[in-house]
Amino acid sequence: MSREKHDVELDDVALSADPVDENIDVAAAESDHEVESDGLSDNSVSAAESVSDEDQDTVDPVEVAEHDFSRWLSEIATGTETDTMLRYAPTKSNSIDITHSQPSGLTQFLSARRTRLTTLLRDQPGMQSNIDTAETIDAKVQELLADRGINVGYLAAGLATWRVTEDGINQQLSAPVLLAPIRLAARPNRDDYDVQIVGAARLNPALVRYFADQYGISLDAQSHEEAAYTTAKLEPLPALELLRAHTTKIRGLVVEHRLLISTFADLSDTASREVVDPDHEVIGKLYEVGAGTEDAVHLDQAPKLVHKPTPLDERDPADEVLVVDLDRSQQQAVDHILAGESLVVSAPPGTGQTQTAVAAAVGLAAQGKRTLVIAEKTSTLTEFSNRLAGLQLEPLVLGVQADTGSREVTEQLIRSLLSAERAKEPAVRRIHQTLRDVRSQLVDHTNSLHEVRERWQCSPVQAMNELVTLMNADPAPATSVRLKRSVLDATVDRKEVAEQLRYAAELGAFDQSSTESPWYGARLRNVHEAEAALDLAQQVHDDLGDVAPRLESATSHAQLTMGGSIEEWTKQVELLREVRDTLDKFTPDIFDRPVTDLIAATATGAWRKEHNIDMSAMTRTRLRWLAREYIRPGVDVPNLHEALIKVQDQLTGWNQWTTSKRNPVIPTGVEALAEDTHQLYDNLNRLQDMLAPASTEAQHLTRIDAGDLHDVLSQLVDDAQTLHTLPERTIVIDQLTEQGLDELLIDFQQRGVTADQVTLELEVAWWQSALEAMVSADEHLAATTGRQLARLEEEFRIADTAHLESGPSRVRHKLAATWEKATRDYPDAADSLRRLLRTGAATVETILGINPKLLQPLVPIYTTSPLALADLASWITFDTVLILDSETIGLATGMGAISRANQVVAFGDAVSGRPVGFHVSVDPTARAAQPRQAESVHEALSRVLPSVPLKVMHRGVNQYLARTLGDQLYNGGLDRAPTPQEIATSSQTGITVEYLTAPGSPGMGDDGVESTTAEVTRTVDAVFEHFKNKPEESLVVIAANPAHARRIAESIRYNLPNHRWAMKFFSTETSPNGQGFVVAPMERAHGLVADHVIFTLGYGRTSTGKVVHHFGPLSELHGVEYYATAFTRARRQITVFTAIHPQEINTDNLMSGAKHFWELLINLPATVGPPVKAPESEPLDHISHDFVQHLSARGAAYHFDTKEFTDLLLYTPQHHRPDYYSEKYLPVAVSYDGATRYHRTPVRTRTRTVPAQLTKFGWHNEGLWAIDVFTDPLGVANSFAEKLQLPEQAGYLDYDDHDQHNYG
Repeated sequence: MSREKHDVELDDVALSADPVDENIDVAAAESDHEVESDGLSDNSVSAAESVSDEDQDTVDPVEVAEHDFSRWLSEIATGTETDTMLRYAPTKSNSIDITHSQPSGLTQFLSARRTRLTTLLRDQPGMQSNIDTAETIDAKVQELLADRGINVGYLAAGLATWRVTEDGINQQLSAPVLLAPIRLAARPNRDDYDVQIVGAARLNPALVRYFADQYGISLDAQSHEEAAYTTAKLEPLPALELLRAHTTKIRGLVVEHRLLISTFADLSDTASREVVDPDHEVIGKLYEVGAGTEDAVHLDQAPKLVHKPTPLDERDPADEVLVVDLDRSQQQAVDHILAGESLVVSAPPGTGQTQTAVAAAVGLAAQGKRTLVIAEKTSTLTEFSNRLAGLQLEPLVLGVQADTGSREVTEQLIRSLLSAERAKEPAVRRIHQTLRDVRSQLVDHTNSLHEVRERWQCSPVQAMNELVTLMNADPAPATSVRLKRSVLDATVDRKEVAEQLRYAAELGAFDQSSTESPWYGARLRNVHEAEAALDLAQQVHDDLGDVAPRLESATSHAQLTMGGSIEEWTKQVELLREVRDTLDKFTPDIFDRPVTDLIAATATGAWRKEHNIDMSAMTRTRLRWLAREYIRPGVDVPNLHEALIKVQDQLTGWNQWTTSKRNPVIPTGVEALAEDTHQLYDNLNRLQDMLAPASTEAQHLTRIDAGDLHDVLSQLVDDAQTLHTLPERTIVIDQLTEQGLDELLIDFQQRGVTADQVTLELEVAWWQSALEAMVSADEHLAATTGRQLARLEEEFRIADTAHLESGPSRVRHKLAATWEKATRDYPDAADSLRRLLRTGAATVETILGINPKLLQPLVPIYTTSPLALADLASWITFDTVLILDSETIGLATGMGAISRANQVVAFGDAVSGRPVGFHVSVDPTARAAQPRQAESVHEALSRVLPSVPLKVMHRGVNQYLARTLGDQLYNGGLDRAPTPQEIATSSQTGITVEYLTAPGSPGMGDDGVESTTAEVTRTVDAVFEHFKNKPEESLVVIAANPAHARRIAESIRYNLPNHRWAMKFFSTETSPNGQGFVVAPMERAHGLVADHVIFTLGYGRTSTGKVVHHFGPLSELHGVEYYATAFTRARRQITVFTAIHPQEINTDNLMSGAKHFWELLINLPATVGPPVKAPESEPLDHISHDFVQHLSARGAAYHFDTKEFTDLLLYTPQHHRPDYYSEKYLPVAVSYDGATRYHRTPVRTRTRTVPAQLTKFGWHNEGLWAIDVFTDPLGVANSFAEKLQLPEQAGYLDYDDHDQHNYG
């Protein structure tokens, strides 16, 4: 917000002081400006409409199309009439007549030298009246220069008058003939004015067009202008004579010699057929929908963006043009602009219109495009240029203003040439390589963390979250089993496996009773097998009881030790049977001694040789005879050698078990005992095959001790219940084993996992196995820690900041290199430019007439207003036009700019602005018919172009205001990062409301309903308090109605003599904050921005104490616009003064912006409040929720609902008490790499730009790494607890009723 000293005028509410003067003007004005420039004239009738009916059949279709196009233009344009160019009615209040001025002074003036007004009008009556008129004219000139970018201060040399009949009415037209631009400057004491002609006079263009259209008279402007300058000074008489000579056919035309200083502007040439290109793509679409007319429609299909921008993380830094930081919505808009798309950028106040436009303009410049930037308000263009100047890119811009002459153009071009010559290539290769490497690592890490592996249909972060959830169960799963990769692949869908495990558990597969049962693991698959096994066990049990005593008796009789196992029993009974058979052949004494010698003697020679036995023939003969003596008489032993070998084996076996040294004695019944024992042995083997395999050979049923065997058999017989479910269990366990889950089954059996736990145990085993498999196979996860990631982010921040800072230098160098090449490629154009600069003939048009390929790298950006643009030849075109504040520009006014570029981008906000008409004349006595409201460029282009909304408020005072405005006016499409106070307490900063009277108190004295003395007095006091206490912050006062604004302004002026020290705040040049103080009604506040805004409602109660629910303009047609404007002007603070309390308001009786205003106040949080618990918010995932629970248990509070700013906010409520302060306490904004927002957000945004914004608001930025918090949740929580200054062990400290009462 910036206003000059001369901004004090009747059409604004401003304060100015320079120098101190008790008669300083303080004025407040009404806002009943009429829409003149964009209205429809009833006299605008195209000549093409006069085609007679009989000629209709022969009309050329092309002519018909052109006729329709021209008619459309005439419906949205003003026609050819304007209130000063063709209907000028000079009066003492709107012009200064210097026709009969003092000769020497007039000569000086016409020679383009600065001349005092008192010198021109010396000795003439009414001097003070002329000085007053000069002041009024000067105010109008400054107003339109600031608000419309046009110079309306002219000397009219000659006045042509004639009469015409229009719509059956005979009326007089009056037009200036020659117009020479002038400059008025007040003398120090404002008792005189200097006036000077600052440009060549030209023939009235509206007069030229009118005579050509209506009378077919073609006036050569150049010949008339040359006639006026036969000498070095302006001599209008020859030009007037020339006009008379060319217009003799016009009856009644009078050309007078008059010299009049007044205000003039040609406003009809912005949307004429000569200016607007019907073949322009955007113009064609506007024509198709009838934009700007009462019958305007939208396209059948909503326009869509076509370009798909390269993701920010995939762009090579060397190719990126980065000069300013952008939020995500701004970046989206710039990306589509740089892709060449025409679009509308919906930019609510404070969302960064200028920032986005600067980025787009510089990016287009780097692409080699010539860009036109237009805005009606000079302050908007100044802000744009200042932003570029702050980036040291000002040489890229050529500002084309209404008063830009050859000197200004030459200076700007020389500045650009010097900048190009001095441009050096910045050393950025290492920076760019660092950015590529570090960004790649960060992106790879995030992608690896979030990428869903098709093999297992999950991501690592998903696995970690699942495990955290599972481990928080009570009781928590405890399996340490890891599944093989093949098992993982086969069990991605684990529902069936979980059901099988649960069924097995229900069948007792993992119960201790089942696992300890001897039947456990038996291979029985059906009921029949189970019954057979039980029967066999019973039989074996019975047989054991039968055989054991018999065997015991037999071994006792044979004086043998009874065997311990059934296998030994079998060997013993077999030994008894074999010895019995031997005794049937040999005498008992055969067992008296070993028979090894007899065996050798009866063997063959080969046997003896094989066994290495050397025996003489005599010895063999003797021993053979001895062996035969042991044979019982009458018994034939066919193979004595083999029989003796058996005897030796039996002797060895007998000696193993015998308890005496006597010869073997065989009891009776051995054969039956042997058969029964063998039967028992075989049945045991069958039973063993049915049971689970023995873990060792010694555990086989035939080999265990007979006593233990009896116990086992008894248990088998007694445990018939377990056997009933065994077949089903066996089938399920076999199926699970076949799926590779044998280790898990064993683990379950060992720990006795219950049916309600098996699913959790399976899930833990699967997710842990999957996580380990994913991590081990991914290098970006396997060796990455949170500390390493934090270091990478810091490296990126440093490199990206250097990249940003080098951006302007890179652009300058690139354009300088292109310029140098262009001078070689286009030497003729370069020579023409040098010649223009040397001769001082470098006007805007001559410069723009030079080959664009040469000029573009030197001056790629041009700024001007749409009305000033109309002064340039229609052949001057651009690649792109950026229209700023497009909501305030009427379509007719902007058509010329749209037509000059193939790419059209409109920035604006349809909510907070609209085209507002204006008068060129200070006394508009002659004007066209009452116009209708014009459609804005923003609204018209929104019908035919896609739109990109900007969503983040960077200027709004707090999040509450941003979100409230978003909900009220932008469908929830506005947001702003919160401050710690907004989150941690029940209060807000940025908006203060003072209620100045008691509810229901009646208005008294001169207190009217429309402007209360209480508010006026408090506002004046607040203004001077602000000047004294916060001189470095700019201030604006916005009143809800003009009358209230005037009273405040007058009161401040009245009090200025008592505060002379404050005079400096009323001028931009002297104000400590660089901005002049202004008081304005809401209608005039659109272009104002200040650090601190005081909004004063200005409405009180009636004398009976009632509140009238009509709040002037705020309750009327444009109330929403005024409300949106008033509450988006402040950078830091808004103070509201009102005499009415919210409880006195019935919202059902409110309309328009008043309803929104009172909703804002009614729901406004207090400015001071107690710490509060975190508002309810949905956690991001299980890891983050588990993490915050650790901190919450120690007294911290958390908030997840942060939209696009970060992932989590942490704070300690008790540390936000007014009496607490600690430099170590840091409320933390957490970026969590496991969050979806983090993954989808570009590295620059999540690492540098958003954290920088949060830091500005008071947050400390910290990363939360999933891998760290998963593996060491308590350690990570402790590190955050230190920043939050949490106690070792504490709970949340609630505040009692007394505390709440203290905070209200």
